Amino acid sequence: MLESLAHIATILGAVGLLLALLTWQGSRNSFHHAVITSCTTRFQKLSPKLGQLPLKTKTVQQYLELCNEELFYFESDFLPQPIIDEWLDGMLSFISLRRVSDESLFELPQAPPQLAPDLSPPLPAEQYLLLNNFPRLYYAFRLSPQAEKTILSVQRQHGPDAARAQMVLTVIDNLHYYKGQPFLKHLHRTRAEAW
Repeated sequence: MLESLAHIATILGAVGLLLALLTWQGSRNSFHHAVITSCTTRFQKLSPKLGQLPLKTKTVQQYLELCNEELFYFESDFLPQPIIDEWLDGMLSFISLRRVSDESLFELPQAPPQLAPDLSPPLPAEQYLLLNNFPRLYYAFRLSPQAEKTILSVQRQHGPDAARAQMVLTVIDNLHYYKGQPFLKHLHRTRAEAW
């Protein structure tokens, strides 16, 4: 009898753990969906303002805040990779990569002239100063000489779409580098010690 009760208790414990895991996964998926929906809704509200030239500083500030938050979600593994790839590609339409050496803006060389000009140019140079308020964005959109050579090589070999994808990968690499910065590690360690 005791042996049967032990088996029943083991089975009930396993079922309880399975239910807890399923509930946790459901909550996690709901949270991820809420994050994606919130960010998408906020971008849709900002989108018409981002198309009005000249861009207002308040609009740029709101857009950078949204981008910074989205990058935080990516760093924290709240977003699936295809979503962040798409969002980073969109960000590159407004926030150009800046060379580490002289802070000049990088643009892909255009082989044939574009038929229709892009009416949503990158942020004006004076508004790039706002990036100083967002260290994560500042690091993410910097371009080392080696990364620039890689992007240009990819463009020569595979075309502008592949080069654009390489630019997204550059931003992702920069984010990983930023996440591993010593001051952030120290901050996390200090917090852990405080607990």
